[in-house]
Amino acid sequence: MRDRRSTGHVETERRGAERAAVRAEVEFLLGGVIYVATAENLSVKGAFVATELGVFHGLSVDVSLTLGDDTDPIKLVGKVVRFARRRDERPGFAIEFESMDEATRARIQAAIGPD
Repeated sequence: MRDRRSTGHVETERRGAERAAVRAEVEFLLGGVIYVATAENLSVKGAFVATELGVFHGLSVDVSLTLGDDTDPIKLVGKVVRFARRRDERPGFAIEFESMDEATRARIQAAIGPD
């Protein structure tokens, strides 16, 4: 069970990552096809991708995030860690980013706001 405490527009979880209400356009590649969706609950550790598309838990996904007015997308690799399909939740999947350099981490942190 996750412990979420509201701190303005950012939620803090026990895992230590901050997730913001920031939305970003995301393109992800599956089976040679590029899909476009919205990334929600963005953090430096991962994001929730709102989509009706079904994916498998543990699947590796190449993603490209476009944050706000930034024209240079952030390219990352993530792993599907949760799949949402219950009636009471928005459909989509959660991805956990695998590795990222400090410059990318700083860009995401700047988009979600200060600690």
